[in-house]
Amino acid sequence: MHPRALLSGPARTAGIAFLLGSLLPLSPVAALETATETRDFTIQIQPVFYVESDADAGGNIRLESSWTGGGSPPDTVRVKVHTNRGVPYRIVQRLEQDLLSERGHRLSEQQVLFSVSDGLHGGQSEVKGPRPVAKDRLVIFTSNRAGDADEFTLSYLSPSKKMVPAGTYRARILIDGELQ
Repeated sequence: MHPRALLSGPARTAGIAFLLGSLLPLSPVAALETATETRDFTIQIQPVFYVESDADAGGNIRLESSWTGGGSPPDTVRVKVHTNRGVPYRIVQRLEQDLLSERGHRLSEQQVLFSVSDGLHGGQSEVKGPRPVAKDRLVIFTSNRAGDADEFTLSYLSPSKKMVPAGTYRARILIDGELQ
């Protein structure tokens, strides 16, 4: 018998139907299961660590002389630490130059005090009670153990009981962050 004779008529049609049925899925669900593909991808997030404050636009801090809890409070500066490093850090402050008026009058470091609040997210003040600003670097705030972003306030006031010559006194205060 010729090989073509074996695949003729109904047998041939059944063979083709069997072949097509084995190549095509029987239901749409089966088609979806075979269409899955997995791909790798990478997302890179840059490390962030910086300190910002909300002093007025000129960076000025207003001091109230002899504040006793009544009237206007001392000027506060909100300090925000932005970080995604996950490393503990500390914030330091340093008076970079003397407070001088436009007439040349100088305020001593003892005539300007500051205090630091605890952070909103677990950081701790290292300044217990008002203390004089200083030209030396002073740790004023430490983060929580996880090194989370945080914010706190610095309050400045002048405790002087004696008259200080009127004027606008200017200086620079450095507020800086250091990873530990």
